[in-house]
Amino acid sequence: MIDQRLKIFIEVAETGHFTKAANNLFISQPAVSSAIKSLERELDALLLYRDRKNGVKLTSSGERILSLAKELSFLENEIYQTVLAEKGMLGGTLRIASLPVLTATLLADTLQRFNDTYPNVKVEIMEDTPSAIYKMIRNRTVDIGLSCAPFDGLDHVTIVHDRMIGIYSPNKKDPPSVIDLKALPETFIAVKAASETAMELSPVSLPPSTFAKAALLEDYLSVINLVQKGYGTGMISEFTLNSLPHSLKICNLVPAITIDIGIVGIDFKNLSPAAKAFQQMLLE
Repeated sequence: MIDQRLKIFIEVAETGHFTKAANNLFISQPAVSSAIKSLERELDALLLYRDRKNGVKLTSSGERILSLAKELSFLENEIYQTVLAEKGMLGGTLRIASLPVLTATLLADTLQRFNDTYPNVKVEIMEDTPSAIYKMIRNRTVDIGLSCAPFDGLDHVTIVHDRMIGIYSPNKKDPPSVIDLKALPETFIAVKAASETAMELSPVSLPPSTFAKAALLEDYLSVINLVQKGYGTGMISEFTLNSLPHSLKICNLVPAITIDIGIVGIDFKNLSPAAKAFQQMLLE
């Protein structure tokens, strides 16, 4: 199976610090340093640049070896799961990449059921943007992802047909009947990822400056709270809004932005047993 030193190397590379890696692995910092030095001696290659102030930085060799080490770790997990599946059991680690909003909605509805049904499967969730999620899938950092179209040529199945909508406070004077993305109101609020999706999926070309003066936030709850308190009008996905209690009023956007939300992977036919079970549960 995978060399323990490679597992330590992966942890150091991902945390950027020897001490953080040691804490995460429940071993001493000297043990981490020793493992990295031993691996570098055996490979006759420098993998990391060490900097006490800024942590560690991968060399070009280190970056390539990290990618290969992750593939080995991915395959080791699949081997372990396959052996257990032959015995009628499900175990190992299931790694899922997800948009933050989908973690709070789709995943939240499924994770507890999955854990109750398969208690021996450890689930790891990594949240990021669509492009980062697709990169993690291609690099085999994760088994499957939950994201939105376009699915970047990956295997996928749509589970929600969504659309972007305009939102405003019920106390707003002169409420809008529609919000024109080409002529946004003075105070407009949206999640940054939603604005990027709107630009990419718009059926008509939107100028690059469309959201230049908008307040673009990281968290959809912040958008909802600000709009609800009358700070301005906003944009959000209808699926997200419907999953939360709120008193907001909604209106259409012009142009209309439709979005498919789905499960994404490299090849669904070759998913690990745990990933297949989770995908099936999501689709129920």
